[in-house]
Amino acid sequence: MQKETDLSWLFRTCLILLLAVTCTSCEKEVPLGTLSASVDGNKRVFDGDPTAEWTSDPEGYDLWIHGYGTFNEISITINSQILLTPGTYKYTSIRFYKILLFIPIEYSTTSGTVTITEIDGTHVQGTFSGTLYDSGGTAVVLSKGVFNLSI
Repeated sequence: MQKETDLSWLFRTCLILLLAVTCTSCEKEVPLGTLSASVDGNKRVFDGDPTAEWTSDPEGYDLWIHGYGTFNEISITINSQILLTPGTYKYTSIRFYKILLFIPIEYSTTSGTVTITEIDGTHVQGTFSGTLYDSGGTAVVLSKGVFNLSI
């Protein structure tokens, strides 16, 4: 009888651990209007006019994602010669502006990574990351970037 109880306890414990690991790896729903990222480990929300829009490019497609936060701003440009579809786009332009004493400091890269998970005629959703540098070579690391914006 004791042996069955021990096995039952072990089975329940393993099942609970499996469920916990599975649920923590699930993608969380990103609400429409979201644009945020971790900048050097600090979460930043760009909730001031977060927008995604097509910009003019005679040789392809440019999708511009941008928004403002408290004393900062983000701008992401994905350029493609073919229509954008879900997938990972490397070598995208990402600019992050930090405002210090009313002076904007620009950090930028042309080697950022953007992954589009959903795109249609009304919205675009995905993730982004990259290491950006200012004119003096100081770096900031963008990670955990997410967006879900109307186009």
